[in-house]
Amino acid sequence: NALINGVTVPLIGGTTPWVLLDPYELPDDVPLTISLPDTVGNEMMGQKAEVTITVEAIQGDGIIRVSTLDELVRAIAIGGNIALLAPIQIDSNLIVDNDVTIYGDISSQLTVAKNASIQVTDGGSLTVSGLVFDEGQTAGFDNNGKFVIDDLTARRTKPLFEVTAGGKLELGSGTVFKNITATSTAVVRANGTADNRSTVVFKGTMITDCVGETGAILDAASNCDVFIEEGTVISNNVSCDNANHGILKVYSGSVLTINGGLISDNIYSGNGLIGIYDTGRNSMVVMNGGIISGNSFVYGSDALIDGTDVKNGRHGLIYVHRHT
Repeated sequence: NALINGVTVPLIGGTTPWVLLDPYELPDDVPLTISLPDTVGNEMMGQKAEVTITVEAIQGDGIIRVSTLDELVRAIAIGGNIALLAPIQIDSNLIVDNDVTIYGDISSQLTVAKNASIQVTDGGSLTVSGLVFDEGQTAGFDNNGKFVIDDLTARRTKPLFEVTAGGKLELGSGTVFKNITATSTAVVRANGTADNRSTVVFKGTMITDCVGETGAILDAASNCDVFIEEGTVISNNVSCDNANHGILKVYSGSVLTINGGLISDNIYSGNGLIGIYDTGRNSMVVMNGGIISGNSFVYGSDALIDGTDVKNGRHGLIYVHRHT
């Protein structure tokens, strides 16, 4: 209705639903047309009208659907459930500081620049499910039995995921990491403090054919709680370059709890498939379930990386080092 000169006049045209297509931005102006009945005379010319608008907001399914990097960044700032509808390239550090869950399927691939990370910071909780991380790198043994990587210059210089004090990362079912190579870093790196620990959960994650140095897959650098749950597979990965604590590194107050999953057919070049180190006697690994099998150690000239022999004299499958 329109109120004109104190008289309520019904408007013609009924109700037109307004659908907000972009969930992140509101328009500055909304067009409105008023039509009066034919019975209204010329006395209404030049008069002002007051219009009452009633808006009914209907809640959707609570999922923000994204297809571009800009949409992903804005969705993460909002928080909640995010569905990835197309492959997305992340070119710089992406920070998560609230509660976010990102869903995808086998075609939903995230590519993160080699010098960038997805960072989960204090107060942030990121759950990833059904996404693929595949950097296309390959590694293996040549005809002479030497271990080689196809392109050393293309290796990652920052972890794919980095979890800082107070952050939590869960890599859920259907999440795949493969063909990722790194230098001086890991696929997942976590740091906490004694008063504000970080958390990493592998829950149905598939990690295969990745290559790194110390803690090639996991670098629990300090005060981090890590859980490997049923359905997780960590296989056919390699730690090289004189790696100091190979595939899974547990350092300085960190605790790794293995409740299930399979850790198999990985290759490590020193200080164990799982390396535990702590000067404060607080680091530990607890294995309640799961299977560790078929892993192997390579030494010296059997693992030539970029012209340098891999040499580390500590060969144990699980290496416990200093005051742990």
